[in-house]
Amino acid sequence: DVGGGWLTSRTVVAGAAAGGLPVAMRDLLELRTIERLAARLAASAPTRRPTVTEPELVGPCPTLPIQRWFLDRDLADAAHFNQAFVVRAAARLDPARLERALARVIADHPALRTRIRRDVHGAASLRIMPAADPSSTAILEVIDATNVGGDDEPILLAAAARLTARIDPERGPMIAAALLDRGPAHTSKLWVGIHHLGIDGVSWRVLLEAWGDAYDEVYYLREPRKVPLVMS
Repeated sequence: DVGGGWLTSRTVVAGAAAGGLPVAMRDLLELRTIERLAARLAASAPTRRPTVTEPELVGPCPTLPIQRWFLDRDLADAAHFNQAFVVRAAARLDPARLERALARVIADHPALRTRIRRDVHGAASLRIMPAADPSSTAILEVIDATNVGGDDEPILLAAAARLTARIDPERGPMIAAALLDRGPAHTSKLWVGIHHLGIDGVSWRVLLEAWGDAYDEVYYLREPRKVPLVMS
């Protein structure tokens, strides 16, 4: 059953589009199972669409109501309006590959490249920066705790305080992360903080799954899977 959750449905539609299958959200809501969806696709005899290079989404972008609310308040501590997660990986992560994978995710998700821009009168608006712009590069701090005793929580809390102060919605970056490495015999933990202009509560699952997929692509030297341009 794939029609019961909006987030699951959105993920299925994006994956199908990347594979050249013409699946719409309406199809999932109506059919609700993979079996019925496969039958409809077979009956319509879809042809695989040719791979098309999507133009990079950059430039001014419209603001959602909650973003407008945030911008109009001109908060002095606007950079601290963040969300954060701690993720336990299933294995020990390689920092260089993790950083390359994150760069792919940022390139695919324009919301992570959003910046606040102000005109000569101080009025704020949003602009999406190119993936190659230096401000689009995320911060990834590697914490070598191989010979450090004690719990992980104080180490990650200290990293969160350091990195949260460096998140900047006007100059970038919008995302910062800390990789806690306890050595070869241990799995990794990852603290991730993102400014709220680039993430919301329901987008975390999409983002973390995309980051995991990109890490696998980098690790196994696979070509990146192309995804539709979606404001996440």
